[in-house]
Amino acid sequence: MNIKYIDCLEVGPTLSTKCFEEEEFERAYKEIEYVANENNIKILNQPYYHVMVDYFGGTAFEIYAQVDLDESEVYG
Repeated sequence: MNIKYIDCLEVGPTLSTKCFEEEEFERAYKEIEYVANENNIKILNQPYYHVMVDYFGGTAFEIYAQVDLDESEVYG
């Protein structure tokens, strides 16, 4: 996996999910892809964005997929 630190990242719109172990990444990707397919949403960039955050004494991973939505779909 190619991981690098980025101080600030702004990406949107996205679909996202959380997991707690790196071994859960594949499940998280499939979950995002399922939701996108069920809602006719196109995922733009892969690989996905991974954000590691402190979570109740441990860490969690937030995984984001940038999606293609126009404003009417977001605000309609």
